Amino acid sequence: MRLLWIAFAALSLVPQTPTPTPPPAPTTGTASIAGTVVNDEERAVPVRRAIVTIAGPGLVPSRSAITDDDGRFLAERLPAGRFTVSVSRAAFITSIYGAKRPGKPGTPVAVTTGQRVTGLTVKIWRGAVIAGVVRTEDGQPAAGLPVRVLAARQTNEPTIFTLNNNGAKTNDAGEFRIFGLQPGAYLVSVTPPVLQGMPPTSVSEAEMDAALARLRTRAPSAPSAQPAPTKPNAVLPPDPAPLAGSQPFAYSAIYFPGTPNMSQATPITLVPGQVVDNLDLQLQRVATASIGGIVTLPDGAGAPSARVQMTQTAPPGYTLDAPLVASATTLPDGRFRIPAVGPGDYTVASRATPAGAVSSGRGGGPALWAETKISVAGGDTTGLSLNLAPGPALTGRVAFAEGTLKPPVDLTQLRVALVTPASLTRRGPALGSEFNPAPPLALNADGTFEIGGIPPGGFLFQITGPGVGPTGWWLRSMISEDRDVLDRLIDIRPGSPSMNVVVSMSDRHTELSGTLRTSTGQPQADVFVIAFSPDRALWGLGARRVRAVRPGADGHYSMPDLPPGDYLVGVVTDVDPEDWQNPALLDQLVPTSAKVTIGEGEKKVQDLQTRRDVRPSASTSSSRVPLVFLRTPRGRRHGPRLGPSR
Repeated sequence: MRLLWIAFAALSLVPQTPTPTPPPAPTTGTASIAGTVVNDEERAVPVRRAIVTIAGPGLVPSRSAITDDDGRFLAERLPAGRFTVSVSRAAFITSIYGAKRPGKPGTPVAVTTGQRVTGLTVKIWRGAVIAGVVRTEDGQPAAGLPVRVLAARQTNEPTIFTLNNNGAKTNDAGEFRIFGLQPGAYLVSVTPPVLQGMPPTSVSEAEMDAALARLRTRAPSAPSAQPAPTKPNAVLPPDPAPLAGSQPFAYSAIYFPGTPNMSQATPITLVPGQVVDNLDLQLQRVATASIGGIVTLPDGAGAPSARVQMTQTAPPGYTLDAPLVASATTLPDGRFRIPAVGPGDYTVASRATPAGAVSSGRGGGPALWAETKISVAGGDTTGLSLNLAPGPALTGRVAFAEGTLKPPVDLTQLRVALVTPASLTRRGPALGSEFNPAPPLALNADGTFEIGGIPPGGFLFQITGPGVGPTGWWLRSMISEDRDVLDRLIDIRPGSPSMNVVVSMSDRHTELSGTLRTSTGQPQADVFVIAFSPDRALWGLGARRVRAVRPGADGHYSMPDLPPGDYLVGVVTDVDPEDWQNPALLDQLVPTSAKVTIGEGEKKVQDLQTRRDVRPSASTSSSRVPLVFLRTPRGRRHGPRLGPSR
């Protein structure tokens, strides 16, 4: 028995593999959706071997089907619900049923139990193509260089350049081809090879002869003395020139039609299926400089191991995506040097963690910040001084209002974070500060939190975790000094004071919903319904009181969890997602909008009806957006604003 007990005890010490969480059970039903996929030609042709995907809430997993030789598809065993129907195929732009233009939002398809939806026609647009060749300075093919396109989009706000997912590398002949591009304007750039170590220099033949003559007549040099120790706040001496009269250089990124200056680039405007295949780009050399200085702590001592980033400063009217140029880490005495910097305007910023501060190890913890702006025109820049100062903190407490649901038992499973508005859109990375704030932070057991060392920029507050979502708790308000700071960006400037807030979570969900119909009573789905606050101060990027949605095929629209208050509800025939919060567009919507008020936890129903006539609007984006006049479903015409329908 003793031996058996020992064997059992040994087995019990073997690590047990945790049982994996089983995947959710597939949802099935008796409904189906069928239709045909066609291309965007004037005489539409069925597209075969396209992948059709049906997706939506309550459908796990999504359903997929492949079109036959006649472009037909059938998706079966669907439950009741509202689903999107998207189509993808190589060389085409992924498109959604009901979209008026490629890459735009589509129309949800509503199905009931056992319903057979047939006759859908889903249009898919062929992507545009940009192709060409990259050459070296002497006209030879440049192989293996990355070429990318940047979408240039004009709005009433500054033009935004964002990195498109499409890119290519040049082949042995220097050729590149980028396909599947959506319609729009693009900048094309080629990135030169990275130069390692000391940058190469350019000298004339006469200068080289003179240098060789000096070397032939030079006397033996004396042993060099040991350099004197550098004082903590001393500025690095300028880089020694390799040869008298030489000029360090680097290969610059080149933008079509052949300029290193992005503001002088020429956008290429594409339409669906267009092929531009005659681009010719040639690498260029530009003079470079060395940038040096010192980073100091608040007490004046040099900051060791501080991170220094150098980023491009966008020209007036532009914003750059991921504009990092170079970085460095300071020496023990706080000094830094960044070599081989090309001409241009830059922001030099630094971040450091105070000695002895507790950090999460993931970039969190208190932080010190500093930044300055410089212009580089070929000559070295030394003597920069970056004086670190603490960023402000956001402290607070999360409270759960009394309701049907019970608050989470373990509050440490919830995470709070500050994010940039751009990170929540297709524009991608942060467009403001080059340094992001701390990653999501766990709440303390008592619901308190502290986000310290916030960098300059505009931020939105988020809370995530178990129980937070459309059917659980939602972020109702965040009060600081009797003001709900969720209604605007949290604007952090150098020297901003710290902020203390009370975050309120609620399980009483609001909803604005209704049905949009034409003047003849038919459901209208090929438009956008926009709800927005009548207070213009609450508009802008990231505004939570501005919401847009595309009605379903049955004309039904829904906007859950709008903060209680007054709203205007308008309709536009077509709009880009980034324009929903464009003040110029909302200004034009005011005279044609209906007025509604949403109370705490209220489910407001606002049916809408459009008239046939539309009014052309001023251009608010790359396309004109007609605004639709509304009237009550009974047909009685009202003034500029309409009351809720009865």
